[in-house]
Amino acid sequence: MGRWAQRRRRGAGGPSLAAAPTITIDSVTTDPGDLAVTQWAFSAAINVADFSQLDFHNDTAGGPGVAVFQTDAVTLEVDMLNPATPGDTWRYNGSAPDVITPQTGAMV
Repeated sequence: MGRWAQRRRRGAGGPSLAAAPTITIDSVTTDPGDLAVTQWAFSAAINVADFSQLDFHNDTAGGPGVAVFQTDAVTLEVDMLNPATPGDTWRYNGSAPDVITPQTGAMV
């Protein structure tokens, strides 16, 4: 009895392509009662454990976030180092899964 010829296969096709990040920040609002508090609304559900307070910046007033909390499925509350006012430029530069980085905009 002979042995059947076996064909060798190398590799498993082309490289796997990871899906591009899709979650954006829809708005960043300030709290008139406490200007150090900002609300960051995302376009899809996020998890606070994936974020660091240092991911969030107020480029106008200067300084990063100092604390981050989740208020609902798509919103984070970020306490900023310095007071934030409408029109200030915000910046997100983090590594949360599926969140586009960097992102910038104006606070409302």
